[in-house]
Amino acid sequence: MELSGIVEKLKYYTPELPREAITEALRYKEEITPKLLEMLKYTKENLEKIFYEEDDFFGYTYAYFLLAEFKEKKAFPYLIDLLNKDEEIIDYIIGDDYPEYVPRLLASTYNGDDKALFDIIENNQINEFVRCSTLQTFAILYLYGVKDRNFLVNYLKKLLNEKDGMDNLYLYEEIIDEVCHLKLTELTEYIDKVMYMIENKEEREELKNILKDDSKINRNIYPFKPFYEYIYDTIGIMEELQCFRYIEDEEFENSNEYKVCQYIIQKREDNYIDIKIDIGRNDLCSCGSGKKYKNCCGRNQ
Repeated sequence: MELSGIVEKLKYYTPELPREAITEALRYKEEITPKLLEMLKYTKENLEKIFYEEDDFFGYTYAYFLLAEFKEKKAFPYLIDLLNKDEEIIDYIIGDDYPEYVPRLLASTYNGDDKALFDIIENNQINEFVRCSTLQTFAILYLYGVKDRNFLVNYLKKLLNEKDGMDNLYLYEEIIDEVCHLKLTELTEYIDKVMYMIENKEEREELKNILKDDSKINRNIYPFKPFYEYIYDTIGIMEELQCFRYIEDEEFENSNEYKVCQYIIQKREDNYIDIKIDIGRNDLCSCGSGKKYKNCCGRNQ
């Protein structure tokens, strides 16, 4: 497939994932990178047109993920610019799975501009999920050795010291999660003071135990894999996007996993069991299926 043909295939949305074009793009990294950056530039300069009129343009999605897999630093400013837009636009451009992918995209294209990340994390006018996802970028960079422990500890300490009582709780819940899972024991005293923000008592105790556990971090197990990784499999990610899963959704409704989820939900309703499930869309489903909540019980919530 010629370069112009690859680019054309990646410009617009089609119900079927253009696997061949993506595969060819991965083969011709050097040649196609400028073309992908041009798509991001076009997106930045024509956001309103794309949002209101050109709804079949889809090049930005392929561009963001391919450039992230290429570790292309020139894509970083375009991501930063997008994250400073309204949540509705972010959701439209990246999709409703953006809390999972934003930190991975940012970490993969990171160009050293910490201030750009700080400005998003510390701006309480920006959507809370965007801020949390941006903060997680530093956790990924720490796990890959790009940022050292002192940097992460000092920055999280700064956020905790400057805590605004009017600010949202999600950012601080994210800080608690990162401190505990990354075993940043230097911040134990600070975390103890804000642990009350985690409403579920059992979850609080579990996080405390994780922080106390002196075993080494294993990046190959949950929650680090795949949520704290660089982008490395564009096709695999694309296959999981909702816009390419219409048929799979129908199949899921006839699957055993779906029946198990519905059975559990029905049993709770029949027995009037008041259970509050504080679970993120990208967390493992509480029914035990091994799937993400958004791809399991969360599909019908």
